[in-house]
Amino acid sequence: MDSDHKAGPEHTNIVDINIDKSYIYSRLKQIAITPDIILPVVRGGMVFGTYLAHYYQVDTGAIFPKSTVIPNDTLVKPWITFPNGEEIDHGYQHALVVEDVLDTGETLEQLKPDLDLVFGETGWSLITLVTKPVGYCKAKELGVNIYPVYFLPQHAWVRFDWEIDS
Repeated sequence: MDSDHKAGPEHTNIVDINIDKSYIYSRLKQIAITPDIILPVVRGGMVFGTYLAHYYQVDTGAIFPKSTVIPNDTLVKPWITFPNGEEIDHGYQHALVVEDVLDTGETLEQLKPDLDLVFGETGWSLITLVTKPVGYCKAKELGVNIYPVYFLPQHAWVRFDWEIDS
């Protein structure tokens, strides 16, 4: 799920994802949820999260997984915040958590207790641009409402059209 990783020998194919807005619009209409805040997971979910915040015309926060390195520190627990650093309170009815790729579900498993604490077990859902089988099974095992846009095989490596080749 981290954009800093590179495709390795375990990835049998590279899949280029070019965002098709009309397909995403149709998928969002099928999902039929009405969030009042969008929470992209830093860094991967930021582009799609910004897109969704404009689509739904709602507030945007951010989720920093505990592995996130911030200047002079590494988070020891997930941080759910507004862009100005102010923590998000319980005043929202439904949060839509946004991730670019749900690969293994490891980050989701890490975030779930804090999301449940802030929003309640049914007060948030997860939308992903790409979901792989292991991640999908983990989300279902954890009881998370998940809305994937695209499904890909487990060993596919995803490259989005906004990524910079290095």
